[in-house]
Amino acid sequence: MGYLRYVFLLWVVSLILIPFTSITIRVTYLRDGSDDELIAIVAGLFGLVNIKRETNLIKLMMSLTSGVEMEHEIEATKKGRPIKESSSFLNYKEAVWEFRRALRLYRRYRKAIDFLRERITVKELSWETSLGTGDAAVTGMAVGLMWTLKTAVISILDTRLRNLTLGAVEITPSFDCAKFRTKFDCILRFKIGHAIIASIIIITAILKDGDTYE
Repeated sequence: MGYLRYVFLLWVVSLILIPFTSITIRVTYLRDGSDDELIAIVAGLFGLVNIKRETNLIKLMMSLTSGVEMEHEIEATKKGRPIKESSSFLNYKEAVWEFRRALRLYRRYRKAIDFLRERITVKELSWETSLGTGDAAVTGMAVGLMWTLKTAVISILDTRLRNLTLGAVEITPSFDCAKFRTKFDCILRFKIGHAIIASIIIITAILKDGDTYE
């Protein structure tokens, strides 16, 4: 009986402490030429949770986007010889529908999103890029455009996130060869209790408005 009492006490203490513990998510995106890799590591609960997932971002986006056909072969005959050429097309109606659907979801769950966004801590956000086109003048213009893009993205993140710590944000020009390599890395941290509250807000919205969003 005494043993069971201690087990029950430990279980109660754990339930009390879990909402105050943090979940850490590290997101790393690497792209080198045409190769890319997305790595996500989730850790928390005093080391009991440690999950790592690696995937190809382009393949992931292709699997999630049913309206895009990346490799469509067309056979034709030219001077008596069959030829094949690759073409790609985008179902714009499907893309517009997905965009509007995402907007509806955001508006519906905005309270939960804003609640969690204001409590997420972003640490060591770094974004390093090496860029070259093989032509010095064009490379200079490309580097300028890349700086504009990075500045805009970081400004938006800094405005939308309360706790943002920047690491290295660099662009290294490569004037003697054509290359593109970029690495984006950041660490997100939030408390489990805040995630639970955000989930309750979402469930409340579903119960209030129903479970349809089409």
